[in-house]
Amino acid sequence: MNQRGLLDAPSGSPIWFLSRIDASAIRREDDLVKESIEHAAVLLVFFSGILAMTLAIFISSASSLELQRISAEELKKLIESKSNILVVDVQPKAAYEVGHIKGAINFPWAKEISGPVKLPRNKVLVIYCDCTHEEDSTDVATQLIEKFGYDSNSIKVLTGGWSGWVKLGYVTEKGKGRK
Repeated sequence: MNQRGLLDAPSGSPIWFLSRIDASAIRREDDLVKESIEHAAVLLVFFSGILAMTLAIFISSASSLELQRISAEELKKLIESKSNILVVDVQPKAAYEVGHIKGAINFPWAKEISGPVKLPRNKVLVIYCDCTHEEDSTDVATQLIEKFGYDSNSIKVLTGGWSGWVKLGYVTEKGKGRK
């Protein structure tokens, strides 16, 4: 070792190079790495919060539409009184042809309904499917209101759907029906 505490080694050798590294510079770099990691963690928490808020807003806006429901009993009364309604079956064509509510038209569910929609705006539309929780009829009703401007007061979803109607023994028909 020489007077400054550095190793005597041939100039340019690895030992010579290592003997000249300033330890305080290494500590400063360690502190910078730690600080960078801390900043990255803060940013991660921040953006996770923004993502969570965005998701919450999206979910709340998607579910903010309150669709009107109608029971099978109420629908039966409306049909019998020849009210200004149109019953809309959103099941696939093959299921519709096997059986549907008498007088219903077939308007099969689609993930994205493409226009123009040929459903009347001057009648109350009663929409039904054969899903466990009326998912398809709810989706069609929502698309008609949000994408095509139908009045939410003139669209109703049949609670219990096709299965509920059949279970009560109400009038059905088979075949192509109305279009």
